[in-house]
Amino acid sequence: MWAFLLRRVRTFLIAAVLAPVIAVVARRIAERVEAAHPQPTVASRGLRLLESAAGRVRAVLR
Repeated sequence: MWAFLLRRVRTFLIAAVLAPVIAVVARRIAERVEAAHPQPTVASRGLRLLESAAGRVRAVLR
């Protein structure tokens, strides 16, 4: 039982720490890619999607 509880807590902490970091990094890279091109690219749209997914994870964890 303790192993299961500690595993869930560890997973929660990793998600709580990594979600904001991933969102910030994806946003900054997407902004740089969009600044280099006149319109959004496939890569920048994918990064924006990753940023929004990380935001949803963060909202669920709150």
